[in-house]
Amino acid sequence: MRVVTARVMILAGLVFAATSFTLGLRLRIPGIPMLSSAPPGGAGEIPFLPAFFILGIMLMFLSAVVYELIPGRRAPAPPARPRLR
Repeated sequence: MRVVTARVMILAGLVFAATSFTLGLRLRIPGIPMLSSAPPGGAGEIPFLPAFFILGIMLMFLSAVVYELIPGRRAPAPPARPRLR
C-alpha cells in the first residue's frame, strides 16, 4: 500500500513539475498560437505557473514522508535457533 501511494505521489509531482516547466518555456512553435494574450515580455503567460511547479516538487519530496509514515507489512519472525545444552 505504501509503495503504491508513494509511487503515485512521485508520478503526480513529476507531472505537475514537468508540465508547468514546459508551459513556462514560452517556445514559439510554427503554426501553433501562444496560449495567452499576454505580451511576449510580460510577467507570465499562465497565472500561478510557478506555484504548480513548486507543488510538484513538494509532492515528490513528501512521497518519502508518506512512505515512512504508512506502516508496511510485518516481516515474518525469524526461525528460533535451537538451544545447545
